[in-house]
Amino acid sequence: MQNLFLMGCKNYGFLKFYAVFHAMKKVFAILGVIFTVIVVIVAAIFIKLDREATAFIQDVVPKIATNWSSQELVDRATPELKKKVAKARDKFDGIFLMFRRLGSFKHLDKPKGMLGNYTTVGDFEKGKATIKIQLRRVNDIWKINRFEIDSDVFIPSKA
Repeated sequence: MQNLFLMGCKNYGFLKFYAVFHAMKKVFAILGVIFTVIVVIVAAIFIKLDREATAFIQDVVPKIATNWSSQELVDRATPELKKKVAKARDKFDGIFLMFRRLGSFKHLDKPKGMLGNYTTVGDFEKGKATIKIQLRRVNDIWKINRFEIDSDVFIPSKA
């Protein structure tokens, strides 16, 4: 009889361990679900913002490139970019004169990138150009923080 009692005490320790293990398993399962929900929400927000940003680029770049109007870009610029342009407006406008060498705008590929930094390729009358754009949200509105264009059209030809 005494052996059965001792055996029961030994099993009690196992049962206590099992109960704690089972409770921890539930806690980790609940934490796993919460973590998964947070990841899904963050991913949904990221996807939404990315779609908005690419749509913004596809809307704005043709407006800027159609007449190569520096003012079209300034109207959509972040306050920081506007300050830089104000300090060197002549140089900024000169860059847009260089962009005009590309000729008339034809087509813009879908932008690729993430977290506000995108690259796209534009087709123009005289060739292709790689366009790099950095966007930022200012008061829930997308604004251009950096705008760069690279093209072989800008390389002087050797005659």
